[in-house]
Amino acid sequence: TIFVSHENALPFRLSTFSVFANLRLPDLLNELAVARGEGVYQKVMKQYKKLSLLILDEWLLRPLREPQAMDVLEIVEARHQTGSTIFCSQLDPRGWHE
Repeated sequence: TIFVSHENALPFRLSTFSVFANLRLPDLLNELAVARGEGVYQKVMKQYKKLSLLILDEWLLRPLREPQAMDVLEIVEARHQTGSTIFCSQLDPRGWHE
């Protein structure tokens, strides 16, 4: 068991069994924007794609711009059938597509 996370920090492995991250979607999006500017975007994306469990809080409380939506889609799609993802939100799921 496993993980440590704090605001704007990548998770790191404490054991070889499992790794997870629990973070706010706005923090993830900010981290990816900074990583893109610093030239480490692919490295950061790879780390989020490899997690056993990714918990995204504050899911879609604010509308996403197209580049942000593409970042989230890339992470979620890469994790399909390889890791678990939990979306936490106060927004009714029927409004997610708007």
